[in-house]
Amino acid sequence: MEVGISTASLFRRAYTEDAPALLRGAGTAFCEIFLNTFSEYEPGYIDLLCERVAAQNLRVLAVHPQSLQFEPQLFSIYDRQREDALMFYRKILHAGQKLGAKYYVLHGSATLGGAAKNIQVERLAKHYQLLCDTAGEYGLTLTQENVSWCNSQTPDFGLRLQEQMGNRDLKFTLDCKQARRAGQEPMAFIEAWGDQIVHWHLCDYAPNPAGGHQWRMPGQGVCDFAALARALRAKGYRGAAMLEVYSDMYSDLDELAASYDYLRNILP
Repeated sequence: MEVGISTASLFRRAYTEDAPALLRGAGTAFCEIFLNTFSEYEPGYIDLLCERVAAQNLRVLAVHPQSLQFEPQLFSIYDRQREDALMFYRKILHAGQKLGAKYYVLHGSATLGGAAKNIQVERLAKHYQLLCDTAGEYGLTLTQENVSWCNSQTPDFGLRLQEQMGNRDLKFTLDCKQARRAGQEPMAFIEAWGDQIVHWHLCDYAPNPAGGHQWRMPGQGVCDFAALARALRAKGYRGAAMLEVYSDMYSDLDELAASYDYLRNILP
């Protein structure tokens, strides 16, 4: 299985345009580009980023924007909010198209601890269909990530959403740490979403004595990535494994590279 690294793993350690050289130095030829702020959505910046990616001969598999900057408004009941959010959404899609990405990874409609209203699947489905269709205009596929503070925190949401849409235009990104944060097992998403999973985020975790989990670099926790990879393969998965960790989880880039090498060695 091909293994890549998301630039999200370098958040605050390096600007996004400097990440390609660092990722290449870690040994990877595949990456996900995480765009962190509005200035990084602009065409001039994307041109620079494309140059940096090309200079390192990197292949970009997916683009992923900052979670709360505009995505929740894509599902707003206020039309002007949706229109403004769609403007930013198209900027990310344009960036993905120029970078050669296949997927847009969406955090999705937020629950915000149950405080969000008007999040019924029946209402959301038409907005998801528009997002899928718009992504297709740029040659990208929209993937819904399982996220602990979003409706996608459980496997059931994705299934009900596809059923309501009446098609399988929407695909899925599996995120291991977000599954555990939501009290779910990553394997449950594989069993439910099956061959609709096209992208995979990897981060390890270990039980916290006080309850919950602590996040760990791959190989330092209890997540059985090899078993997950086999289960994905059995469902027809042909995508990559994308190392996506928080930047305060490792001491230096050598440790990040070691986690990358670990995954390369254990994944079938």
